[in-house]
Amino acid sequence: MAFCLPKHLALKLRKAAEKKEFDIQGLYGMTSLERRAVFQKYVNQPTAVAINAGFEGAIVSSRKNAIAKWVQDTFLGESAKKKTTVFQRIAKLADAGLLTPAGEEQFLNDLVAVKLGVSVTAEEAREIARRSDILEEEFNKPRDKFGLPPVSYFKARKEMEDYLKSLNPTHGLKIGTSVIARGTMLFSLKSPITNIIGNSVQAIEQSFERRIMSRMYQGVVSKALIKEYLKKSDEIYNAGHFDLSRAEGYEAKPRVLGEMITHSQGKGVIRKVGRFYEDIIFNQTQGRPDVIFARHIFVDAVNLFATKLLKDQGLKGDELKQKANEIFMDASSPSATTPEGLLVREQAIAEALFGTFQNDSIVSEVSLGVRELINKASGDLMLGDQIMPFVKTKANVAAMSLDAAGFGFIRGTAGLLKGAIKEFHDGNPAPLRGVLRAYLRAGMGILAAFLLSMLIPIDDFVGLYPTNKSEQELLKAKKGNGNMVRIGGRWISLDYFGFLGAPLVGLLYARKYGKNMPESMLAYATGAFIQFSTIPGVTESRDMVSLILSLRPDQLDSVSTIAQKQFVGLLDGIRARIVPGFSGDLAKALDDTEREVDPNSITDKIKATIPFLRNTLPAKKDVFGTVIKGEPWWTAVLFGARVQTARQNRVINEMTRLNEAGQLPTLTRPDLTSSRVKALKEQIGVVKYALALDYFRTKYYADIDRMIQTGTYKRLGDEDKKNALDKIKDDDLDAMLLRYHYKKPKVK
Repeated sequence: MAFCLPKHLALKLRKAAEKKEFDIQGLYGMTSLERRAVFQKYVNQPTAVAINAGFEGAIVSSRKNAIAKWVQDTFLGESAKKKTTVFQRIAKLADAGLLTPAGEEQFLNDLVAVKLGVSVTAEEAREIARRSDILEEEFNKPRDKFGLPPVSYFKARKEMEDYLKSLNPTHGLKIGTSVIARGTMLFSLKSPITNIIGNSVQAIEQSFERRIMSRMYQGVVSKALIKEYLKKSDEIYNAGHFDLSRAEGYEAKPRVLGEMITHSQGKGVIRKVGRFYEDIIFNQTQGRPDVIFARHIFVDAVNLFATKLLKDQGLKGDELKQKANEIFMDASSPSATTPEGLLVREQAIAEALFGTFQNDSIVSEVSLGVRELINKASGDLMLGDQIMPFVKTKANVAAMSLDAAGFGFIRGTAGLLKGAIKEFHDGNPAPLRGVLRAYLRAGMGILAAFLLSMLIPIDDFVGLYPTNKSEQELLKAKKGNGNMVRIGGRWISLDYFGFLGAPLVGLLYARKYGKNMPESMLAYATGAFIQFSTIPGVTESRDMVSLILSLRPDQLDSVSTIAQKQFVGLLDGIRARIVPGFSGDLAKALDDTEREVDPNSITDKIKATIPFLRNTLPAKKDVFGTVIKGEPWWTAVLFGARVQTARQNRVINEMTRLNEAGQLPTLTRPDLTSSRVKALKEQIGVVKYALALDYFRTKYYADIDRMIQTGTYKRLGDEDKKNALDKIKDDDLDAMLLRYHYKKPKVK
């Protein structure tokens, strides 16, 4: 379709160029989105898309671009000035016809002469030239109906990239810390399953958003055409790990969960192991589910947006279907050629990024920035990657969750104040579309969370942290963890609720702690922001504060105590990066009992992750002395600690009821809190001490169970019931000390 820029807009652009507000060389080094953003300062969005399409059509040949891109990728550490000089040299060499294999060899050796930081031999230069020829030949082969080169092009493209990376290999230490260690932590089935469940929740909600925004249930693009695209997209990913549905152009680099992965190309055992992790963990278990979700979101978005665009133009019937199919085929290619195809593709890519939590946001940029600072400070140790393995997804989930909790109303209103309506009238609908989406997400998020919260009894919800030791022991007896809800007899982690986490927690907090409207509103905001605080960087800081607060008052000034806990935590972190995640899951699957792990013992932590060795640890018991059973093998492998079978009995149910009434008896463990019990251990030895604790716990549980069934107990008020149960504990503790001959230490 021909495009003619109106004279007044052409004059506006020319004046901007004369004022040096942008230049051609600068545009050449930008991505498609960056160029469109520059043009959009002077014209509306559709016109900017069309102008950029013309600019990209005029860019130099694919072969020249391939070498320019190689230089840019290889010398990322060089200054912008040097990069510009390199691009200018390439342009001059191309104009002089020197980009022949011999000329390339001369050019690449010239780079060595000016000390740009890489050593390229004549043999390597010939290999680059040969691969460049193959790449250009594949790229120029006949295109399919989607305007795509053959799958063999993407395979050759990846081989070219891998070869160029092998010429500039990453340091082995960096591969070990950033690739292998990070991959080891994620080496389990539960990691991709968590990602898939979160993406599913997001995809369903976003699908509703698109249909409400477009006021259409479905588009008119041929289902056979969509199916063919999905198949082709899968073939391309298999051949070259190229994410067709989220790529802004053929120059797009492979990403996993929206992040670049340190490459492991080159010789050596460490790099070979790194490539294994790259393929199996990052590209397959982590990357592939994201790519699958993205491509389905992409085709749905293109279908709806193309149909909506054409219906607004008045097209109907067969003409509508034919034109929608044409736009779909054009928008499917990274080099879409028509203004309609470019516009629809840009919107669909935004949907695919948003639907897989890979969009750019302030929260994700801050989290990535924090990790990058830590990485730079720690060099090849890449401590940022260790502390925060993947941050973009978690950060965006938290940001979208806050939007769904109601912040979207504030963000949308801010967009209106910034002139979204004026932009719409000027031909740029994007800002107003963002405002409507923010409002829509807030409304739908609160509504969905409200309906869900009504299905959850308030005593079946546990916040991020139980507020006191007694609540913690009760939760352990119920076999739950923090940040969970009980559904159908199982505790389910709020991680699985994705962006609904903040509004759901907020509403449950309001129900649990709000006695009136102001208190309920404050509790809602508190719960929502607690859930939002799970963003990477914030959680690590919170854990550090929790560690310090967990120390007893007499330990707060003890540097050695904090240092010891930190040292054990460091060793445990190293263990998690050496022992693959699936090992711990398998150890749990092969053990029918939960095990007691001393938080201050690195030996216990290692044993807990090794199959069969885990079984040598003591059985975990609740405060009543009952052995806590493990999960079925499939639950342990697929969900880990995020899904737990809830435990219930008369005693636990009564304690839960009293807790909700604010009258929970003291359930702290005497072996941790009583000085008399600790002294008894010294007096009678470890073996008899274990028998003493078992005696106390068994008697304590039996006496409580007997008491709560009596008519006398049932007639008491909740406060008196609490006092009666506390007295049972005190009496049973005294009985245990007497039975095992506790001797009160003499006062000196």
